Amino acid sequence: MTLYENNENLQEQENHSNTGNSDKSENEQKDRQIIFKVEKQDVLDCLKETDKVDGTSKKNNIMMFVFGLISALYLITFFQTRNGLNIIFMLFFALVGVFIYKKSFVVNNEIAEAFSKEDEQTLIFREKEIILNGQSIEYDTVKAFDFSDSVCIIYKRNRTFCIPKRLISKEDYSLIKDKLTLYIGDRYKDYVIKSN
Repeated sequence: MTLYENNENLQEQENHSNTGNSDKSENEQKDRQIIFKVEKQDVLDCLKETDKVDGTSKKNNIMMFVFGLISALYLITFFQTRNGLNIIFMLFFALVGVFIYKKSFVVNNEIAEAFSKEDEQTLIFREKEIILNGQSIEYDTVKAFDFSDSVCIIYKRNRTFCIPKRLISKEDYSLIKDKLTLYIGDRYKDYVIKSN
């Protein structure tokens, strides 16, 4: 065997071992589990941002305005007619407006409370699915919002998974961003770039 053939064999072995190592590291990264513990305020902040971008806050504000306007009309009518029924309608529509406005705060508070009571949150990316707290979710039901302080994953239309950036490493954040971009494409919205 010549020196040249010997070098070729060594190079083949190195290339083969490097390929094996890269496959291992790719599999390790693919199945790497991201673990963190959230506090209630982290989740509330994330949900508040999500409500802004998905239109929930705007819809609630419009509904409150409409019910407030109807309530004001009944109040004006009361002063013109002195009919006590107008006061009852005014109070009814005012209460409905306040209820609609406050409902999202109550729901967000309940979600945040449930998140904060859990020991830890876990996240694993797989080729066909994402695993959130042990629950497998197919990527076609997932969308995500990347805010300055958090990443919010929405799945099955209205389920929410909040990832505060302060609780994960830069490497984990890069992995999350890369995997969401790869697997869900344009359903991943980066609001960090838009706000700058």
